[in-house]
Amino acid sequence: MPEVKMDAEMQEFANAVLESIQQAKRGEGRVTTPGQIMALRQGRPLGSVKAAPKVPTTIRLSPDVSAAFRATGDGWQTQRSKTGCARIRLCDCKGGPRISSLLLVR
Repeated sequence: MPEVKMDAEMQEFANAVLESIQQAKRGEGRVTTPGQIMALRQGRPLGSVKAAPKVPTTIRLSPDVSAAFRATGDGWQTQRSKTGCARIRLCDCKGGPRISSLLLVR
């Protein structure tokens, strides 16, 4: 096989790959199984979806209202949702729960 000329960085990489192959042949080094790779995947674990997931929506707020909510720090969306739930009275009517004429509780 003809010798290929490589720059220093490429030669260092090639040597590292060859050393890794030698370690694998000797049974040394870290062996990663498909199960380990799947365990390292990013994102929500399978089956962790809530029974009643939240519904994405868009609302328009004035800049000062938006700034006030954001100023409360991380989790401001959750706090906004809790505030909304506390302010709307739900009734259990025929056909399931619905908002009772959007009555705001004071």
